Amino acid sequence: MKGPFKNPKQEKARLNAINAKKNRDKKKKENARVNAEMERLREQNDGMQKSIERFEVRAAKAERELAAVKELLVSANLGEIIKRASGNLVS
Repeated sequence: MKGPFKNPKQEKARLNAINAKKNRDKKKKENARVNAEMERLREQNDGMQKSIERFEVRAAKAERELAAVKELLVSANLGEIIKRASGNLVS
């Protein structure tokens, strides 16, 4: 890299060019950091979305099982007993 110019205008232009390059490099580094963070968050979001889907499947299965248990209780004439004991468990 060249040293300072004796001509003030040339020196000012040189310093501006140096600072502009530093700013471009800084911006590139910041953009790379932001892009890496976005990718990490996307991956985390994908994992969470898959967990939500698994929990939704489990919840739907549990609701079906509960409905089946309620039907069994009603068919065994235990619905009223369970309803009184649990505060309206069986509708």
